[in-house]
Amino acid sequence: EYSEALEFEKAAKLRDRIKAIKNLDEKQKVVSINVPEEDVFALVNSNKKACFEVIRFNNGRLTDSENWLIDSVDNLSEARFELIERYYSMRDYIPSRIAVDGEIDDEELLIRHLESIRGKKVEIIHPQKGEHMAIVNLCIKNANEHLAQNQGRLGKEMAALDELASLLGLPKPPG
Repeated sequence: EYSEALEFEKAAKLRDRIKAIKNLDEKQKVVSINVPEEDVFALVNSNKKACFEVIRFNNGRLTDSENWLIDSVDNLSEARFELIERYYSMRDYIPSRIAVDGEIDDEELLIRHLESIRGKKVEIIHPQKGEHMAIVNLCIKNANEHLAQNQGRLGKEMAALDELASLLGLPKPPG
């Protein structure tokens, strides 16, 4: 109605409100998981920056999320090892299960290290389907959004560039 009456600013504000409400609804779809405790990690890389994202679940509910923007990395699996190791060196608690979005260099070494700190078994999983994969995808999406905000791009554009890089076998998305 506003656009028909040539009130484009009001139309744009209304459109943005509708979009924000839809985004909020989408973000709230994944708020619980059938696991007592789990941390989910994603690492999204671009030409200049990378975003390391973690989503934490406790008692099956989403309890926290954090992200860090770092310089772009050349080796994602090596970076995952270092970032996860550093992350838990700053935390009082390590969950029994950790889900990640890709391979980790020396994964067994990392598991043994985390288990020695925790004093109990730690499992690292690489979800391929189901609710765990949906949560990993949410974590990747969040990382893309934070990276996009930093680079002045939309998250969908970043996701498309990431997919293009993956399909072409590039270590980083095109700039």
